Amino acid sequence: ATPTPLSGERLEELLQVFLRVCDAVAFAHSRGVIHRDLKPSNIMVGTHGQVYVMDWGVALLREGPRPAESMRVPHVRSGADTLPEALGSLTGTPSFMAPEQARGEVTRIDERTDVYGLGGILYFLLTARAPHEAESVEASLQLAKAGRVVAPERAAPETPLPPFLCRIARRALAAAQEDRYPDVAELKRDVEAF
Repeated sequence: ATPTPLSGERLEELLQVFLRVCDAVAFAHSRGVIHRDLKPSNIMVGTHGQVYVMDWGVALLREGPRPAESMRVPHVRSGADTLPEALGSLTGTPSFMAPEQARGEVTRIDERTDVYGLGGILYFLLTARAPHEAESVEASLQLAKAGRVVAPERAAPETPLPPFLCRIARRALAAAQEDRYPDVAELKRDVEAF
């Protein structure tokens, strides 16, 4: 059977959820918190349209103003696709992980690391695949370390994808941090412009 193209109405609905996720992540960034494990399974939509970003267990508190101590959440593993804490600084989900995070470069993790995760969610909305989809967690980790992502158009060739959204996803998923959106607000503006 031929896959059904993503309808305009369904895409608009998904992008509205995505924009609310951007708001939540931008708020966390304003409080010095980097999520580090953004992926579709950590997004919940309530029965009345509420959008929740879940599993802040591997979040990183950056220098500067700190959130209240009550915001600290103990680590909760979110499934077999998540690296265990035993690997030290490598926490998160390799199939959605930014290269600097996959390489364990903790001092380089910043807001653009979460921009990468948001790019991964957008990529998933477009292709129904993770950016670093592979046969094993180890293989996904190798793809993440190298920053290798198949262009959305090639990952889902049977589905006509909006070129502008594909460009947004590719920029958010750039291997080099300086080539990504500098912050969530700029990523959100481009998605709103679409």
